[in-house]
Amino acid sequence: MQPSYLSLVQIFGAPARYTVPLFQRPYVWGKDEQWEPLWSDIANLADRVLAAEPGKPVAGHFLGTVVLEQAMTPSGTIGCREIIDGQQRLTTLQILLKAAEHVLAEVAAKAEQANDEATTKSARVAARQLAILTGNTAYADDEEKYKVWPTNDDRAAFREVLDASGANALEAAKPRMADAYRFFSDSARDWLGLGTDTGTRSMALAAALQTHLRLIVLDLEDSDEPQAIFETLNAHGTPLLPADLIKNWLLWEASRQKLTNTEALYQTWWRPFDREPDYWRVNVAPATRRGLGSICSCRTG
Repeated sequence: MQPSYLSLVQIFGAPARYTVPLFQRPYVWGKDEQWEPLWSDIANLADRVLAAEPGKPVAGHFLGTVVLEQAMTPSGTIGCREIIDGQQRLTTLQILLKAAEHVLAEVAAKAEQANDEATTKSARVAARQLAILTGNTAYADDEEKYKVWPTNDDRAAFREVLDASGANALEAAKPRMADAYRFFSDSARDWLGLGTDTGTRSMALAAALQTHLRLIVLDLEDSDEPQAIFETLNAHGTPLLPADLIKNWLLWEASRQKLTNTEALYQTWWRPFDREPDYWRVNVAPATRRGLGSICSCRTG
């Protein structure tokens, strides 16, 4: 594996696609365990950018590691890599960037109404800087415009967030990804405020997100086994359920053997689990029997 230490502008700034293989689980990150700690780190980083002396470097913030595998793409299409590990993180970052872009656009609109030219200009520049990190402009197929392309049953919810015109368009949306968008929108809005320094804060937030957040990106080589790496790395993150491991192995093995019915395997056996993650992934505790106590399990376990 070849490691690189990259900022978000280096990962998302150029035309690129990061796709989630079928064997991956759906989007499972939530507010308490992931979104709130992530935003806390970003807010602290933005505070450091804001307080930095001109010309002085700002220490970056390490967000973790993602593992990618080069995918074969036809000539004339945007280069693509499959996300072997890190899809939860990369998907969340796309939602966060879109939420921050929309909030910065709100700030610019309010500043323009108040005839605050300096804040209007700063917020608009900051919004444009983030906008290029969530969409490819020159694409042939519609799905190529998205920098990250989730696994099957997450795609409609992801499109709804990334294609939204602003926060108002997602007020009634129910998927988990819309919840993430609303959380990050509210958090960014609170951090930016509407004071006399909002323009400066807008530029600081954009700089923190695009330049000072860093990931270690590991590019797999031909001899590496994606399925084994996925299982090993996720053993230390959000726990994989037994169904995740079975799905992971089955679909990866089908892909490795170049079977033509991989999509049919998914649709037949695993889509029901991914379609209703809030039901199938919940922990359930069976009733106590014969004094043995309750044993925590999952419906998919």
